[in-house]
Amino acid sequence: MTFFYRPDCKDCLMVKTWLDKRGVEYEERDMNVNPPTGEEILEWAQKYHFPMKSFIRPRKFSLKAILLTNQMVNMERHARAFIIAAAHEYMVCPIMEGEDFVVMGLDNAQWRKALNIQS
Repeated sequence: MTFFYRPDCKDCLMVKTWLDKRGVEYEERDMNVNPPTGEEILEWAQKYHFPMKSFIRPRKFSLKAILLTNQMVNMERHARAFIIAAAHEYMVCPIMEGEDFVVMGLDNAQWRKALNIQS
């Protein structure tokens, strides 16, 4: 399992602590250094039926992120995936990718379900 995170993200560090407390083994991938590729984004979107906009998390008062989202509306999925990868600083985090799941963001119930953890 791969855990995509940003070291400067409080939410990512909170999830990392949650995983560590439960003994979940994972490979860390710093999104600032090694973000998801366009191919990975496209694969996740197709396999799990994620809309492309679900990969973008506009930061508070981020006009660039809002414009990026609006400009992608009429683009093909393939092109959108590669633009999102190029603008990775606006991607949602954390992301966990397992053999049969991808979970994005902070929904604790989704994390527990994907990892088959009760508490």
